[in-house]
Amino acid sequence: MYRKTHYYLFYSLIVLGLISLIAVLETIGSGVKMKLIQEGGPIEQLSAVGYFICLMTLLFFRIGDAKTHLSVMFLVLMLGLRELDFHVLFTPMSMEKIKFYWSPDVSIHSKVVGASIILSLLLCCAYLMKKHLWGIIKSLKRLEPDAVGLFLGLAFIGIAKTLDGMQRKLGDFHITITRNMMELTTVAEEILELGIPYMFIIAVLAHHYKSSQKMQ
Repeated sequence: MYRKTHYYLFYSLIVLGLISLIAVLETIGSGVKMKLIQEGGPIEQLSAVGYFICLMTLLFFRIGDAKTHLSVMFLVLMLGLRELDFHVLFTPMSMEKIKFYWSPDVSIHSKVVGASIILSLLLCCAYLMKKHLWGIIKSLKRLEPDAVGLFLGLAFIGIAKTLDGMQRKLGDFHITITRNMMELTTVAEEILELGIPYMFIIAVLAHHYKSSQKMQ
């Protein structure tokens, strides 16, 4: 059954859950808190699980034409692998950094693989934006649940990316923050990243049931 209010409720519950989780983490000891949100910790693992649940959902429910569907699946897969630190797992530094491609510490093979992955991601994003951006914007104006879920997931990515390394970014402007504020931004970043795949899962389901309803 496709009812917009159901999906709005799901999105609201996820947002409230994330806010509650941030609040709970802020009440516990700093040591325990940082262990929970550290690289490879429980929160990051749950984020990775979310992406692979989303990937499994996409295996059952097709999104658009074949090229669109495969592009979306590839992007979700890469996001999931990134949560598992795939981008630094086999190399001395992240393949997302420009330095990766001219550093003498990185093998030619790694540079070729890294460049191929980055190029594939860019091509998928370019294709999806060219083919679907205007349609998504129109759906978002109508507050269609699938577009809302996609927007929220992308917004979470943008906010989390902004919060990442906040102390260093503010340091460039000679602004310092307290240890508590630094921990809060780190917690908020990790919790927002946790919410991203689950927003996408609901968006995929909303899109599927909306399409099914139109076909009836």
